[in-house]
Amino acid sequence: MKILLIITNFNRWMYWRKVKRGVLTRDFKRGCGYYITVGLLGYDPIGEVQELEMQSGKIGLYKLIDYKTFRDPWDMIDESWWHFVGYKGQKPIKECSFSEFLAYFK
Repeated sequence: MKILLIITNFNRWMYWRKVKRGVLTRDFKRGCGYYITVGLLGYDPIGEVQELEMQSGKIGLYKLIDYKTFRDPWDMIDESWWHFVGYKGQKPIKECSFSEFLAYFK
């Protein structure tokens, strides 16, 4: 039964397996025109978690994994890439079993 679940949801299984192994996937690309704290001596914003409201009404937790800034102004973000951690109030994807992970998309 488990093998049938994997075969019918193979792409999601591959994604879930990467996340379980600790790979930070680029799930969300955010465009330009906003600021995050960059450039402070000794502060690195990578790893910062932000809450974003989803169309479904749930609040998604996203972890910053990479960003690129403009040259002028130097603190404005050109683009950034975020890893989906999970929904607020639910288990993170990394701690879910595969069947629990599939429930995220229903």
